[in-house]
Amino acid sequence: MKSGTGRRILGVAVIGGALAPLIPAARAQTADRPIRILVPGAPSTQPDLVARILAEEMGRQLGRAVVAEPRPGGNGIVAVNALRQQQSDGGVLMLGGGSVLTYNPALYANPPYDPLRDFSAIGLVANSPMTLVASRRSGIATVADLLEKARARPEALTFASGGYGHSTHLAMEMLCDVAGIRLTHVPFPTRSPLPELLSGAIDLATGPVSSSLPSVRAGELVAVAVLSPGRVPALPDIPTLREAGLDCPLVPVWYAVVGPAGMPEDITARLSAAIGAAVASPALQARMADLQITPLVGNPAQVGEKIRTEAAAWSPFVRKIGLSIG
Repeated sequence: MKSGTGRRILGVAVIGGALAPLIPAARAQTADRPIRILVPGAPSTQPDLVARILAEEMGRQLGRAVVAEPRPGGNGIVAVNALRQQQSDGGVLMLGGGSVLTYNPALYANPPYDPLRDFSAIGLVANSPMTLVASRRSGIATVADLLEKARARPEALTFASGGYGHSTHLAMEMLCDVAGIRLTHVPFPTRSPLPELLSGAIDLATGPVSSSLPSVRAGELVAVAVLSPGRVPALPDIPTLREAGLDCPLVPVWYAVVGPAGMPEDITARLSAAIGAAVASPALQARMADLQITPLVGNPAQVGEKIRTEAAAWSPFVRKIGLSIG
C-alpha cells in the first residue's frame, strides 16, 4: 500500500512540474471559449458526475472554463460521433468509459469506430469498482447461493443491466460464462432498475458501488460480491468474486479523457498535465471518494496501452458469446 501511494505521489510531482510552464500556452489556445467534455451518458449518471468534478478542477488548473456536456444515446455512439466531428485543437474532448474505449466496437458487425485510430489519448481519470447485489426476496446472500439456485432452475433468476452491451450486462455474462450458469437478462437502458430490485421483481444486478450502497446499508438489498481486484473499503465484509470462487476477468470500469484524432503533441501534453494535476488534487479526490471512485493518474501512452490490452481481452469474449447490437 505504501509503495503504491509513493508511486502516485511521485507521478503527481512530475505532472505538477510539467504543468506550470504550460498553463500560459493553454490559456492562449482559443481561450475565449470553454473546453467542452462530452459525456456518453445521461445527466446525473456516474459518468456525468465524474466529468463535472473533473471539469471544475481542470478549469482551475488551466485558468480557463471547462464544462461537461452529456451526450447520451446509442451505447456511446452519439458522443463518439460528436467528438469525431470536432477540430483537433483541444477545444472539445470526451470522457470515455472503459466500455466505449475498449469492447464497444465489437458489438457491431460493422464497427462504427476504432478507439485507437479515431481518438487522441490524453489522460486517465478514475476507476469505479462494481458490486453484485441481490433482491432480499431472491434468497441470495452469497455467490454459493446464486450458483445453487441458478443450477437448480436455469434461466429462472433474472438480472438487470443498463442496456444490451452495457458494462453491467457484460459483467453478468462473464460471470455466467465462468460459472456455467444461465440467467435471464432484463435491460433497463433509460432508467434505474432499483425499484424492481427493491420489490423483488428482479433478482440481481451489478453496478457502481455508489449506486447500491445506500440500499445495502439500509438492509434493502444484499451485497453478494464486489467486482474489483480487492475488497472495497465501503463494504469491507463483502468478498471479491475471486474470493468467492469465481475467477472472472474484471469488466473495464475506468474513465479516461480522449480527444479527436490527430491532436498536436503540445496540446495533448498540456491537457494531459492539467488532467493529471486535477486528478491529484485533494479537492477532486475527496469528491471522488464520496462516489466510491478511485482516482487514476495516467499519461497518453498509458491510456493507449490500457485501450489496447483490454480491447484484446474483451472483444473476443463479446464475439464468443454472440453479443451484437447491429
